[in-house]
Amino acid sequence: YPSEFRLMQNTPNPFNSATTISYQITENSNVILEVYDLRGIKLQTLVHGLQVKGYYTIRWDGLDEEHNHISSGVYIYRLTTSGPSGHFSQSRRMIYLK
Repeated sequence: YPSEFRLMQNTPNPFNSATTISYQITENSNVILEVYDLRGIKLQTLVHGLQVKGYYTIRWDGLDEEHNHISSGVYIYRLTTSGPSGHFSQSRRMIYLK
């Protein structure tokens, strides 16, 4: 099992049609993984729920919550967890190129 909470850099980055985001959690936690534009507007919720400790990978296809394609640019994805040991949050940048 992982020894630390961690959000990895998405691959590929920059991406065109889809990208993969990986993360690890050290204890059973409520997990939220969201994508934002640089204005702080939430575009997509990729994960929202209870997950057991372990390693996770999720694929994102560059669509917002209304299934619209995002435009080329820089985006932020943020992992937030809450579990018995407290809260963890980490963000990373990714680039989408059409």
